[in-house]
Amino acid sequence: MIKNSYGLHALVIFLSAFLLFVVEPVAAKHLLPYFGGGSSVWAVSLLFFTGVLYLGYLYVLFLTRLPKKRQVVVHVSIISLVSCVALLALVAWHSIYPPLEWTLGTDWPVFTVLVALIVSIGAPFFLLSTTSPLIQYWWGVSSQKEPYRLYALSNAGSLLALASYPFVIEPIMAQQSAEGLWLAVFFLYTLMYALLAKHFPSANFERKDIRADAGEKGASTSQKWAWIALAALPSALLVGVTSQITDVIAPVPLLWVVPLATYLVTLIIAFEGYGTSGFMALALLVLGVMYFEPPAFLQNIFFQVLSYLALLFFAGLVCHAKLYALRPKTVALPLYYHFVSLGGMLGVFCMSIIAPLLFNDFWEFPIVIALAAALAALMIPKKWFFRFKPRYVWAAKVILIFFIAGIFANFVKEDRLDPLGRGYTLISSTRNFYGVAKVQSEEGTTRTLVHGRTVHGMQFESPDRKLLPTLYYTPTSGVGRALMYAQKSHSDHLRIGVLGLGTATIASYCRPNDAYVFYEIDPRIVDIAKTQFSYLASCKGAEVRIGDARMLLEKELLAGEAGKYDVLAVDAFSDDSVPVHLLTVQALALYEKHLRGSGSIIAIHTSNRYLSLAPVVMRLAAARGLNAMIVDDTGDGDPSWSPSQWVIVTNDTEVFHATAFANVNSWIPEKQGPLWTDDYSSLLPILNVPL
Repeated sequence: MIKNSYGLHALVIFLSAFLLFVVEPVAAKHLLPYFGGGSSVWAVSLLFFTGVLYLGYLYVLFLTRLPKKRQVVVHVSIISLVSCVALLALVAWHSIYPPLEWTLGTDWPVFTVLVALIVSIGAPFFLLSTTSPLIQYWWGVSSQKEPYRLYALSNAGSLLALASYPFVIEPIMAQQSAEGLWLAVFFLYTLMYALLAKHFPSANFERKDIRADAGEKGASTSQKWAWIALAALPSALLVGVTSQITDVIAPVPLLWVVPLATYLVTLIIAFEGYGTSGFMALALLVLGVMYFEPPAFLQNIFFQVLSYLALLFFAGLVCHAKLYALRPKTVALPLYYHFVSLGGMLGVFCMSIIAPLLFNDFWEFPIVIALAAALAALMIPKKWFFRFKPRYVWAAKVILIFFIAGIFANFVKEDRLDPLGRGYTLISSTRNFYGVAKVQSEEGTTRTLVHGRTVHGMQFESPDRKLLPTLYYTPTSGVGRALMYAQKSHSDHLRIGVLGLGTATIASYCRPNDAYVFYEIDPRIVDIAKTQFSYLASCKGAEVRIGDARMLLEKELLAGEAGKYDVLAVDAFSDDSVPVHLLTVQALALYEKHLRGSGSIIAIHTSNRYLSLAPVVMRLAAARGLNAMIVDDTGDGDPSWSPSQWVIVTNDTEVFHATAFANVNSWIPEKQGPLWTDDYSSLLPILNVPL
């Protein structure tokens, strides 16, 4: 019978979870170009996902208080309405996503990301979010069996979806095709969901068992707070770990998937009844201490990322196993999931919205780790304290908590989040949607801009040296050579386009009649470049256009206002993170259309600690029929110079024979790089993690 069929109930739950978690990376990737490609897009997306999930669970809580026939009428109506919305979107836009050009140049990126997600996938996501708790409840009260293992199955479906996106769906399917397939499976799911709902009223059970509010009296206030807290901590840590990883590598779905998959694995294990061993709490405690007092091997980025994922895994397992142990009877299941989803949403909300308002650096991450370590200390089994009396056991645990508080206080005192360390005086530190930016001075000799963990510009403070190019923009760098070539080969009225502002060091090459146009998505960086550094002010022909560079270039082209640039420098990468939409075949084609002529140059900055970007650019150039040369600069000419790597792209091979490009340290990649497009951009072939 359908009404008691475990297999059908399980299939619908599995399918809904799969659809739910496939659409998450697809939706976030769709938004990336409109909001600069930063990791904050994913953090805010997580807030949307957990928020709508909470609304879905809240809806289930109130729905299950209705008589069973009314439950079905209401829910089938919701299923029908959402299906109609999805069909209308398909007819209107040939996609579930509407045009998002209206989001460009917004002053409220967090609010705009949320609105964009609501407009595009809000209705389908809401329906999908109701499936697991509602079907678990229906099956549980119908069969009189505990349904919580279905929650483990739901998370297994989510995990499969996350794994399939970067390794199966993205590599073999265009984004539009993936969206079409998703919609087809979604409509199949709605039919199966409605079929289950139709047979629910014929289930045989007592009237008292169907009223979800009958079980609410059995849940104490302290138990409800425990449900919220145990759900909030892992979700907060999920946001923190994801931000740490994507801020230093790249904000792409592949790297978002790994922490989220780790989080889901802990839910699967916990709701299968495992993970209660005291060794889980001990591992979490040790990892927490190691974060504040790291051994030498954690300076390696590979082991650092592994330690973050291990922290998330053990924190999630400890909390979720305790959540499972505190589960109520089936009759109170909707209430239980309501508070669990509320905790998950609050954890993400605090990390995504509250923390950036309170802190000018990523202090929420060490705070959450300290809380997780303290919880681990509390959850160490009493039997491990031998035959100590209970008060001595509690005293030992309090001592452990004070120890954690002490190493956290020392961490804060030494400001270990500062990438430059001692010897620098902090002038300003600001944080917004696009990350943390610090301006620091080194004993009054230089002034430096640091974004995340990477230095993005440096200027001498002495009048005789303050307009010299430094770091990655020196005369022997790829962009320095490109600019000097343009100065010697073209007129005295050069037009230079620069994607990414930083300190505007490139403006040090500006001559009186030159025009330099900078594209910068972060208004705060514009303010820093104007008030804390003088490169921009020294160039009379400098102009800054605020917004995502690619979107602005496309808009200018449509308006018939091509840049006609002699050199177009692509240097819009914050930290070591790469907005991938700026390095695709379509992006390079756009850059070409903004050049003055065949002798013009596109200079792409490919310096990166963890990604081998030069082979990607070389492949893009080959795909477009252009000539390209890698320029590796050791930065040995002056202490203020840094090693850099640029790829020079042009239509004219004679450019590379010019004096400006003499004695260049260049090389040809042994292995062809992947061809990145707007639909596909895999990091796996170019990942270069030092071991």
